[in-house]
Amino acid sequence: MRGVHAVLRAYPDEWYFPALHGAWTRTGEPTPVSLSAVREHSGGSWAPGDPTRDLAGMARSRPEAEALIFARSETALLAGEGTPILSLPENPETGLSPKLITCEWESPEVREVEAGDLGLAELVRAHAQRQQRSPAPTVNIFGLPVFGPNAAAEVAELERTLGLVGIGVNARVPLGTTVADLSRLPRAWANVVLYREAAEAATLFLQDEFGMPRVTTPPIGSVGTGAVLRATAELCFLDPKSVRRAVWAELSRTGKLAWYARLA
Repeated sequence: MRGVHAVLRAYPDEWYFPALHGAWTRTGEPTPVSLSAVREHSGGSWAPGDPTRDLAGMARSRPEAEALIFARSETALLAGEGTPILSLPENPETGLSPKLITCEWESPEVREVEAGDLGLAELVRAHAQRQQRSPAPTVNIFGLPVFGPNAAAEVAELERTLGLVGIGVNARVPLGTTVADLSRLPRAWANVVLYREAAEAATLFLQDEFGMPRVTTPPIGSVGTGAVLRATAELCFLDPKSVRRAVWAELSRTGKLAWYARLA
């Protein structure tokens, strides 16, 4: 997610960083994560290993970051590491300070998938703003996290099929999203959730705070994809007959249906 940088509070020898920087081999870009190393004897406030010092330094060295996420590893949590409270320095170009997202719900019992879901919800909660709905029907696609092997292909295919019934895409979350996109999420007419385990908390927040309905049926196979298209079209107040024709036309092209099925 562009404009977001994570600061992980962890011990230097923990295994997280080799795994995180493995994204370099897939995208050619490093994962936007930096280490705030836990040290047994930091020497007091603003000494090496102090999280307040590390966060302030990261805000200065990463002026492109509009939000900083402070997360703690399981070992750091067990060691009693807390969350710092501070005002981040301003970006000299924009005059704005990045938002600090602290994950107060973190605990050793919260596993990686749940933490990703809750972390995305924190970002959405911090940036989403009430806005006028888009003139034409649009949706937000909440897809798989970026490290999913087929994440981009799944989102692109759903975007293509939604276009068949006249529904555009307002934002793709989290893949390819920017902080500015998060503020515009309420412009969409509905949210389409590809994987509930990755976007349950965020879409429930948008539903409760902005009254945005959501479609949670997995678009798997012809039945699932057709159900997603019909449900989304209904939320966007589209003609059900035209939607049905578009669904059958797509099935006749991709499903090798008999000729008489194409007349439906």
